Amino acid sequence: MKHRKFNLGQSVVRVGPSRSLGEMKTRVDGAEQFIISRLLPMTGFNYQYRIKAHLTGRERVALEDELTFADPHQDGTR
Repeated sequence: MKHRKFNLGQSVVRVGPSRSLGEMKTRVDGAEQFIISRLLPMTGFNYQYRIKAHLTGRERVALEDELTFADPHQDGTR
């Protein structure tokens, strides 16, 4: 079974696909940062997370593939 990439309380940003010259690239969806507020069950082959916007408090559900670390050093690499 696949392990979760994110934990409660971590800061993340949403990412999405961006096509450039027929190539898939990752782009950051604005600069809005979210915090992982709840771990949700897996759907298909993807974990789900409840995320809450730092500035507005708005909440939404996001798939693990739609998120990346807000701080690149949170993933344990340096």
